[in-house]
Amino acid sequence: MKTQNMNFLGLNFLVELFWKLCFNISFLAENETIVGARSTADLVEARRKYDFSDEIIWKEKTHAPFLTILNRRLQKYSVTDPEPKIMQDGYTKVVFTLNNDAGTATEFEFTNNHGALLQTDDILMVFTTNDYSTALAEYARVVSVGDDDSGPAGAGFRSVIVSRAYEGGAAIDIDTAANFRLVHAGLTYSEGDGIGESRNVEVETVQNFTEIIKEAYEVTGTFNATDYYGPVDMQYKARKARKDFFRKFEYKLLFGRKFKKTVSNKPRRYTGGLHEHVKGTDGDSFIDFVNSATATTWNTKMETVFTVGSESKLCLAGPGLMTLLDNAFTGTAYNYTKNEQLSRNYLIRVKTLELSHGSLNVVREQALAELPSYTKTGFILDLMYLQYMYMKGRDVQILKNVQNNDKDTEKNAIFAEIGLHRAFGGDEGTHFWIYNLD
Repeated sequence: MKTQNMNFLGLNFLVELFWKLCFNISFLAENETIVGARSTADLVEARRKYDFSDEIIWKEKTHAPFLTILNRRLQKYSVTDPEPKIMQDGYTKVVFTLNNDAGTATEFEFTNNHGALLQTDDILMVFTTNDYSTALAEYARVVSVGDDDSGPAGAGFRSVIVSRAYEGGAAIDIDTAANFRLVHAGLTYSEGDGIGESRNVEVETVQNFTEIIKEAYEVTGTFNATDYYGPVDMQYKARKARKDFFRKFEYKLLFGRKFKKTVSNKPRRYTGGLHEHVKGTDGDSFIDFVNSATATTWNTKMETVFTVGSESKLCLAGPGLMTLLDNAFTGTAYNYTKNEQLSRNYLIRVKTLELSHGSLNVVREQALAELPSYTKTGFILDLMYLQYMYMKGRDVQILKNVQNNDKDTEKNAIFAEIGLHRAFGGDEGTHFWIYNLD
C-alpha cells in the first residue's frame, strides 16, 4: 500500500512537471515571492530575444572634402589622353635681380633667360630695397648684351654692359646685389627711330597623369541567400566601398607623386598630388609661420599668398590649424565667419576669413588629422587652376559581376581612370603649403 501511494505521488509530480513545462512556468525557490510587476530580471537570460537594429551606425569622417569640393564646383575636366598636356604662359619678366655686386661698374650680370630679354638702348630702372627715401636710385641704359654663359659667374649667366647714371649724376654703389632690384622699363625711342626686335618667352608645358583605380567588393552565393538583421546586402557593401574608394583617392589628391612605370610591359601611371605640385623645385611656395599664429602674422604671410592668382582661395586646414585660426581671430577686427553660400554649395562647413589681401575659404581636412605631424598645417589653393580630371567615358562607375565563372560569388567593383589636373604651381605658383604655426 505504501508503495502504491508513493507511485501515485510520483505520478502526480510528473504530471505537474509536464504541465509546468508546457506553459513555460518558472520554478521559484521555496518561500521566494515576487512583489509588484515582473521585470526583465525575472526572466531567464537565455530566453530573451535580442533586438538587432535594421541600421548600421557608420563611424563617419568628413572623408574627402577636397574631392567633394572639386566635384561640387561642376568643373570636371574630360581628357582623351592619359597623359594630358597643357600650355601655360604669363607676363614677361619685368623685375630682375642682379647676380653680381656691381658697385659703380658698368657690367651687370643676369641669368641667361633674363639677360636674353634685354637689347641695346633698353632702360633699366635701379631701385633700392633698403633705402625708401631714395627708391629709384638711377637709370642705366643697355649698351650691349653678351651671349649665354658670358657673365663672370660662367655657366647659366649672361653679361650685360650698361651706361650708368644715364640721366646724369653719379652711379649708385650696388655693394650688395640682394638690396637692389632692376626694372626693365622697355626700349625708349628717339624721334624717327625704327622699332626694336620682339622679345618673347617660350610657353611652358605642363603634363598630368590619370590613374586607374579599382575597389572590389564580393560575397558568396550563400551569403546572398541568407536573411540578416541590418542592411548587410550588396547595396550596403557598395556604399561602404564607395566611401573607402574616395577616402583613399583623397590621400592621392593631397600627397600623390606623379610618375609612371612599366609593369608586365604595360604602363602604370600615378596621378600627382597637391604637395608635390606646390613644392616645385625650391619649395618657395612653402610658407613657414615661424611658430607664430597671431592675426598679425597671418595677415603678413598672406601678402605672398595673394601676390598672384585669384583674390579668393581655398584653405584645406588640419584640425589643429582650424583651432589656431579661431583663437587668432576671435575678438579681432577681422571677419571670420561661416560662409552660408559656400557651405550650401559644397555641402561642407566653410568659414571665410577676410584679410587685407584677399579672402580665405577654410575647410577642415580630416586627412591631415590622421597624420599627427600635419594637424597644424594646411594647403592654400587657387581653385581656378585645379580640376578633377577623368578619361572620357571612364569616370567613376560600377563594374558588375566581374567574378570568375567557376566561383559561386557575386563580385562587383568601383572603377575609374581619374586624376588631378594641376596648373600654375611650383616656386612662382598660386598654391601654397603653410606650416610651423605653433
